[in-house]
Amino acid sequence: MTYREACHQLGREVNLPSTLTGSRPAKPQWEPRVTAAPGDLWQAKARKLVDEAVHHLWTPTGKPMLDFLSQRRGLIEATIYVHMEFYRGIKAIAQFLGVHERTAQAFLYDGKIPGKKDGTGT
Repeated sequence: MTYREACHQLGREVNLPSTLTGSRPAKPQWEPRVTAAPGDLWQAKARKLVDEAVHHLWTPTGKPMLDFLSQRRGLIEATIYVHMEFYRGIKAIAQFLGVHERTAQAFLYDGKIPGKKDGTGT
């Protein structure tokens, strides 16, 4: 016997909230927040900051950060170096194509940038 049926047997009228009767309103569909990319000036300043940080990573001033990346984050120096070289390559490709670095990286992942000078991409 349900709660509603028991109340009816006792002669009581019950108005249950919809959450107790089994029918719930549909949850709204989650949608990611749409944001705009920061302006060109902000991106240029951020890029300069990142480039300077990369430049200083293997200097005496960058040693504490390199130690943090290797000791606390578990990265070996070769991994850090390869990632930075990949980034530099993407940056050069983006400059050559006249596109943003993320666009060039997407092109590379999709196989749209030839890998050899012969233009075959193989």
